[in-house]
Amino acid sequence: GSEMCIRDRLCMLIRLHFSNAQIATFIAVSPASVSQQKFRLKKRMMQADGGLFADGETLDTVVCHV
Repeated sequence: GSEMCIRDRLCMLIRLHFSNAQIATFIAVSPASVSQQKFRLKKRMMQADGGLFADGETLDTVVCHV
């Protein structure tokens, strides 16, 4: 549904090196909402692959190197 679109768009903007504030402006939400979306995405990714963030990588780093 629409959540997949939100995740895809978030990943695309992360890959373009947008800051949380820039993402918030671009998709018309608060920066806190962007942080929450990133947290949820990271949590889902960790559930799918427990080794993903083992070395303390950020979501941005992982998404940009996938």
